[in-house]
Amino acid sequence: MTTWGPGRSEGSDLFDGDSDGSTCDVDCDDDDIDVYPGADEVCNDGIDNDCNMATPDIFDGDSDGVTCDLDCDDDEGAAYPGNTEVCNDGIDNDCNMATLDSCLFVDDFEDGDFAGWTTGSASKTRTIDTTQGANGTNMSFMLTGGNGTHYDGIYVTFPSLTPSTISVWVRSSSTSSSDGYVVFGGSGISNSNTAAFCYMKGDATLTCYDGSTSHVAISYSANTWYHLEFTIDWTNQQFDLAVDSTPRLSNVPFRGNAPTLQELHFYNYGDTTAWWDEVSVF
Repeated sequence: MTTWGPGRSEGSDLFDGDSDGSTCDVDCDDDDIDVYPGADEVCNDGIDNDCNMATPDIFDGDSDGVTCDLDCDDDEGAAYPGNTEVCNDGIDNDCNMATLDSCLFVDDFEDGDFAGWTTGSASKTRTIDTTQGANGTNMSFMLTGGNGTHYDGIYVTFPSLTPSTISVWVRSSSTSSSDGYVVFGGSGISNSNTAAFCYMKGDATLTCYDGSTSHVAISYSANTWYHLEFTIDWTNQQFDLAVDSTPRLSNVPFRGNAPTLQELHFYNYGDTTAWWDEVSVF
């Protein structure tokens, strides 16, 4: 009595040797169950999984600009190295499990107001711009006016936190007047208790000042959004700054003695317009 192998029958020259549903005449590797026409191509495995040599072995399955060999989730367009972590979305957006998914504070201004922020005493125009949202959003906080003083735009307070990261998008209307300030530190903020003191300087540079030295991160263009990510070392009183996901400054000393985060300020020094958006603290 003749015994036939898997998928074979007497009188048939066609068989399915690996029992993957494709017979040997169409299967490009009938000894591998994971290889057959129409199979999903597996990233960077060196195998022609779908029996189509035109299908690349390294690809960008979710069209997020990062190929599958580098992307931690190539089926999720919101996950790739260098992306901004989004609070509480259950996705490892930046492909770094060390980055917390939970935020201590977040405001994207998409609700059309800046409730929860305190306004300074100076007479300026503080509003929500419904046409200039950052990072694909619709709205942002806009401040027009500056009178040569500090800390008089808007600010939010915190109960003595030590977050690892502060993320914010900022945009300036001018390269010749200082505005777009992002300043954070202690309560009743002043030079003596400021951690980071960064702004769009009137010489077209994004600059952070530590009290004695100006640290230039980038040259900027007017009316262009920039994403600032501060990585903060509260113990050693210093921070790193990435701009648009590219590291630009490292180990910048705090301007003053700020053991915790208690205030975050946005304001202009010059009489111009600036925008802030997508604020997160985590």
